[in-house]
Amino acid sequence: MSNIRRQPSFRLYRSKRNRRTIPVLNTASLPDLIFTVLFFFMIVTHMRDDNMQVKYTLPKGDQLSSQQKRPDIVDIYVGKAIPQQGTAVAEGYLLQVNNEVVDISALGDILMRASQKAEASGMSSVRVNFCADRDVPMSMISEIKRVMRRCHALEVSYTAMPAKSK
Repeated sequence: MSNIRRQPSFRLYRSKRNRRTIPVLNTASLPDLIFTVLFFFMIVTHMRDDNMQVKYTLPKGDQLSSQQKRPDIVDIYVGKAIPQQGTAVAEGYLLQVNNEVVDISALGDILMRASQKAEASGMSSVRVNFCADRDVPMSMISEIKRVMRRCHALEVSYTAMPAKSK
């Protein structure tokens, strides 16, 4: 056997002086970023209260003004039924008040309850927002307006799309 000199093995470690630590992630500005994103989505997102069960195409109008959505307003939608999965579509036009589809005969009871609530809260009368399809027969709209007059729902706003200006 020959006398072979072995070379010393090098250890694979570093001294404490050469060890590098991972820098700490600064999270001080993270709440500001989260609130900024939250406010962005709050402004951009439109929350819809009514579950639409009728579809309607709004008529066009020339002299329109925007109004604020208030909780004491009764929304009346008139249009064709939206086909739900697994259900048959009704023929003709349907009347939706807030979230429920009703007959014109039941509209009077709903408006009377709303007017009683309005009087209890100090309002003079109930306010109605009327959205009707542009192809609804005028006889149906006249009947709805007659019921609204009987229930003293005299503050009515009609929803329309702005006409394209030239």
